[in-house]
Amino acid sequence: QAWNDWQSQRTTLFADLTHHFNDDWQLKVTAVNSRNLQDIKYAASQGTVKYGDPAPTAEMYAALFDYDHRDFGLDAYLDGKFEAFGLQHELIIGANGSRGTQDDVYAIRSLPDRQSIFLPNHHFPQPAND
Repeated sequence: QAWNDWQSQRTTLFADLTHHFNDDWQLKVTAVNSRNLQDIKYAASQGTVKYGDPAPTAEMYAALFDYDHRDFGLDAYLDGKFEAFGLQHELIIGANGSRGTQDDVYAIRSLPDRQSIFLPNHHFPQPAND
C-alpha cells in the first residue's frame, strides 16, 4: 500500500560538567534527555491459509500507532582524597536517577476484505483514521 508510513524521530541532548575544587577533590554531574517520536500507519495480512487452496487469501488489518517517549537521567558524584588515622583515603559518594514518560496511542482494526497471498492488491484503499 502506498499509504503505509513509518515516521520516526529521536533527539538526544546531554551535558557533562566536571568541577575541580583542588588537586584532590572533584565534582562530576552528567545529564541526558532523550525523546523518541513515532507515527505509524500500516496494513498487513495475517492468518492461516487452507492447504491446497488454489487462490489462498488472508485476513487484512490496519493499524495506527502514535508513540511519544521521553527519558531524563542525572548522575552526580563527588570524589576526593584525604588523610585520616595516619592513612591516605579516597571517598566517592554519588547519586543517580532517571525518569521516563510514555504517551502512546495504538489502534488496530480488522478490514472487511481479504488479500490474495500470491497477487496482493498494492492499491488497497486507505482506511479512515476513526
